[in-house]
Amino acid sequence: MFEALKQQCLLVMSASTDFRIKQQSVIEILTVEGCVPIKIHRDMKAVYGDGCMDVKNVRKCVRHARSCCAGEMSVWDEHRPGRPTSVTCDENQCRVDAMIQENRQISKETLF
Repeated sequence: MFEALKQQCLLVMSASTDFRIKQQSVIEILTVEGCVPIKIHRDMKAVYGDGCMDVKNVRKCVRHARSCCAGEMSVWDEHRPGRPTSVTCDENQCRVDAMIQENRQISKETLF
């Protein structure tokens, strides 16, 4: 039963566009079922072909999936320390525009 479900899941997911998220989801499912990373990679390679992530990244995803409780793993990028954030407000835009109007030779480093 699980084998048919895995194959159906892999085939349906191969039709969509975001391969990284789909592949991480497949890895989470197969990890919960007890599959080893090399078997997961072989199964995914058969479905995704050259679009499949390499064994090293499959192992990394399996380690991450095992460290999380079943169903709690997130495949989306979440905010984390050190990740750049960008803020745009009218006040800052006006200040930067004024600095550029004063000196068209101004460098990006001077603005920040």
